[in-house]
Amino acid sequence: MLALSLLAGCGTFPADQDGAPEKILNWDEIPDAVPRVEPLSETGNPASYAVDGKRYFIDFNVNDFRQRGAASWYGAKFHGRKTSSGEVYDMYAMTAAHKTLPLPTYVKVRNLHNEKQVIVKINDRGPFVDGRIIDLSYAAAQKLDIVNNGTADVEIETVFADGARKQIDKGQPDTDNSRLETARPDDGTNTTAAVYYVQLGAFSHRPHAEKLLLQLTSQAITPVSISRKNDTDNSLFRVRVGPFADRQALHNMESQLSELGYTSSYIVTE
Repeated sequence: MLALSLLAGCGTFPADQDGAPEKILNWDEIPDAVPRVEPLSETGNPASYAVDGKRYFIDFNVNDFRQRGAASWYGAKFHGRKTSSGEVYDMYAMTAAHKTLPLPTYVKVRNLHNEKQVIVKINDRGPFVDGRIIDLSYAAAQKLDIVNNGTADVEIETVFADGARKQIDKGQPDTDNSRLETARPDDGTNTTAAVYYVQLGAFSHRPHAEKLLLQLTSQAITPVSISRKNDTDNSLFRVRVGPFADRQALHNMESQLSELGYTSSYIVTE
């Protein structure tokens, strides 16, 4: 399932199963990422997604974001693979993975043990390990001097292009209705209630989507449908359960799907 695999990002695998590159560089000479205004990635930015049964909500309001916790790194094992944003992971570039920041977002990372700091571009999802807040590229981890230990306590905060104070440009998700918590129950008086779907897969070939749809209906999962998304290169056939305007009904469906083994679903709003 293309959409689900892109969301998984790097964080399922801890750094101790990864490795260093074959070529060694002067890491301090690699420049930091330069913040710039750019549109959100077309992949990796659903309203929410689930990994290993735990749901994560993308927070599109990134002004004044600050967070402390453990940083880890990923390297050769993932070099050349696609990240959650669709970009190819380059272990020599100044990038990182985060569970809830929009893709892309730029953050300053400060090592609390030695006060070294770098700026990286968040273009991937992870790390999905308790206590860790960011997975750094190998180059960024080298510049912060955390490769040998594997992890370090850091502080991260969002940074922006000169003169910009918002990451989200016009035409991108509105911070007032992107998160699930903003959905209000539809009691008949609310004509603007947000509508949500639980998406279980996205396929380039319709027969694969139809197979999943039949599997879901045989398990009494309703309402379920196939939605076709077109872009300039191809079409994706998305299998979705819903719509739901009531948050409790949505969570009940998620629980039902999880019990049936569908643990990698995520929420979409269209």
